Amino acid sequence: FLTLVAALFLSACGGSSSSSDPVDTPPVATTGTVGILFTDAPTDDYKEINLTVRQAILIGEDEKQEIVFEGSKLINLLDLRNFSVPIVFGEVETGTYTKLRLIVDDLVLVPVGDGDPIRPHLPGNGKVDMLDADGFTVLAGRTLLMEIDMDANKSIKITEAGNSGKVNFRPVVK
Repeated sequence: FLTLVAALFLSACGGSSSSSDPVDTPPVATTGTVGILFTDAPTDDYKEINLTVRQAILIGEDEKQEIVFEGSKLINLLDLRNFSVPIVFGEVETGTYTKLRLIVDDLVLVPVGDGDPIRPHLPGNGKVDMLDADGFTVLAGRTLLMEIDMDANKSIKITEAGNSGKVNFRPVVK
């Protein structure tokens, strides 16, 4: 009987908690997700337009940079005819960014027919910048999707560089 009373007494005393215990609050999100989608329109000149992206960077005020993607991603733009496909997703700090910069390692144009693949000279050391004066806003805990549209018939401008036989790439993207 005494053992039973002692057990009840100890269990009643051990279950109390202090009201000064800290309350667990969920952390406030300071990042959002950015997804980059690519799309392309058909072309009659090339059967493949292979673009190798090494980095995707958002650039904001005071040249603040957030890396969305880093690695090596081969994209055949003509596989994306008339629809969008998410290529990369990345977590970045919230804020407003005015520039999306792609760092491109390589571009190979494979002509229709029996022509040799063309490797154009890339402008700006492979940097392709897309600007938006109003900015791209990344919200905490949300996903921002950015679509890059390269219309091969309109946006890839290739000009022969004099008598050297080299080809230059002049991208126009939206």
